[in-house]
Amino acid sequence: MKHLFTIIYTLLILACSQKPASTKQYFRLNAPAPAIEVKDKEPGLLWVKRPQAQGILGNRPFVVTNSDGALQQLSYHHWLDSPQVLLQTIIAQHAQQHWQKITTRKPAGFAHHELSTQITAFEKNGDNAVVTLFFTFYNVKTEQIHQQQFTNIQSFSIDEGYAGFVDAINTATLNILSQLEWHP
Repeated sequence: MKHLFTIIYTLLILACSQKPASTKQYFRLNAPAPAIEVKDKEPGLLWVKRPQAQGILGNRPFVVTNSDGALQQLSYHHWLDSPQVLLQTIIAQHAQQHWQKITTRKPAGFAHHELSTQITAFEKNGDNAVVTLFFTFYNVKTEQIHQQQFTNIQSFSIDEGYAGFVDAINTATLNILSQLEWHP
């Protein structure tokens, strides 16, 4: 009986000495739409398609370029949603400044223009946030009108951690959207 009490007491002490549960952090893009008002908005409807991304860029983890140039995903810090969903929301907000009507769902039975986006970089590289987006506009006949590709690199202090990285990604995204030619 004495040994049973010692074993139970030891198990209780071990159970109480466990490390606290780790807290996962989730980030979102907070790039607000510009406050400028464009007087001559494009007539009609623009469908802002969900951006496309290959491989790990389509998932939720942070993507980091390590010292040998390989991409690595950090699974313990996540975006609130995938970069595809986060960017679609931000792009649609900016499109509202330039188009009369915006939708993020495929319009059924309505004539519309289309904005397609490809994410080729959305990552942390050392103390830089790197965003590269490739845009393609299509007219109502689904003919390609024009394409644009932008890369923006924003530095941040490593001391700021992932919050600094998120701020830098926001700034890079805003810089790209401010350069985008919204008119066909």
